Amino acid sequence: MNNAPMDISWADSCEPPLSTEEIREHIQEFLQILGHSDRQISLYFTNDMEIQEFNSRYRNQNKPTDVLSWSYWENDPNSEILGEIVISVDQVQKQADTNHWPESTELIRLLAHGCAHLVGYDHEISLEEEKKMLLMEIKMLGAVGLDNIYEMDK
Repeated sequence: MNNAPMDISWADSCEPPLSTEEIREHIQEFLQILGHSDRQISLYFTNDMEIQEFNSRYRNQNKPTDVLSWSYWENDPNSEILGEIVISVDQVQKQADTNHWPESTELIRLLAHGCAHLVGYDHEISLEEEKKMLLMEIKMLGAVGLDNIYEMDK
């Protein structure tokens, strides 16, 4: 597996529930499955307040969200940088509680979701596209040992 450079950072007191090395390994596995293991990504962990600012500025939705992504590859297929992913650690905690699984599982799920967005999957286009994206996420999550976390996956 290629070890393309990856920038991982976080805002004060927003450290993710996995080590940087574990995050790198999961991202590399996901990019391999998506056919982009030679690309770089930037990953930033923050809180609800800051992600709400990003969501308001870039999506005109003035509310916190769990993950945002910006693809550079979609506009420039030759770009060495696939894109950027921002994840709210607050949402990781809340959604893990709601789903009754560890925060690490929720984080991995959001990493897969963000990576899928970077290569063009978009669940907001149509139900068909939503299903395609979910099936890809199930494939990625299964590759890292997270089988059967979605209802349709059971």
